[in-house]
Amino acid sequence: MNKDMKLIIERWKNFVVKEQDEIQTVGQLKKIINIHRALEAGKETGKKAAEIAIERIPGLGDLFAVWKGAKDAKEIIGKLYSAKDNFKTSTALDNINVDDDVSKIVDDPIEVAFIKDLLQTLAEMDDTDPIPDVNVELQKYLYTKFNGNQVKKIMELFLFILISYGLTQILVYSDMPILKKLRPSKESYRGYGKVFHCPMCMGFHVGWFLLLLSPLTELFNYDLSFINMFLLGCLSSGTFFSFFMTFGDSGIHFSYNIQDLKLDASRSSEGE
Repeated sequence: MNKDMKLIIERWKNFVVKEQDEIQTVGQLKKIINIHRALEAGKETGKKAAEIAIERIPGLGDLFAVWKGAKDAKEIIGKLYSAKDNFKTSTALDNINVDDDVSKIVDDPIEVAFIKDLLQTLAEMDDTDPIPDVNVELQKYLYTKFNGNQVKKIMELFLFILISYGLTQILVYSDMPILKKLRPSKESYRGYGKVFHCPMCMGFHVGWFLLLLSPLTELFNYDLSFINMFLLGCLSSGTFFSFFMTFGDSGIHFSYNIQDLKLDASRSSEGE
């Protein structure tokens, strides 16, 4: 064995002696991965380092068996990620193994994208940082990429609807003296003053007006376009009509057609 080879092996010896039974950090994970990659590459240093590491670190032999055939970090992390729950190394390396039940309900393309994101996260972490728990990281990833965006969009839509309803209600029905004075009569502006007395009409104009305010507020964010102006105008108008027909000052409206009730009563008596 030449001098350089002895130096490399000695370094691996020092590493595994220090880390015996204590694979806890990202830096240690990276070193273990490098040992395996050197082993898969057929390098003599990799074989020697692997022998020493397996001897000193419990469970590492089984881990290398799982990693067999994996030649890059993506494949290595992927194999540990998808290992069965009964596979244990009794080190923090087990944090990379996702719960089998969780894996079953997450689509494969999403898991592939997550592993890619996880590799980037590991690369950006300090060597002294603890190995992250992939079950926790996967939940964060799913929330950020999917649930978080969906919740945000729903909240934006909810706020838009409430604001459009409130503003329309104020413009059409408010008894504030200044608004009553400013509100034109139905006959003014050649009949266009009716807009200020028609909640559905005003609701439409409130919708596109709020869209113009979108860049100026953090409450909702919609792209400025004629299509969005039209659709949000319709949404605002329809929303106000629905709320107006459902709710009143005294609560929820209940209305019925007396003729329909008489007809139902007549049919019921005939059936008897």
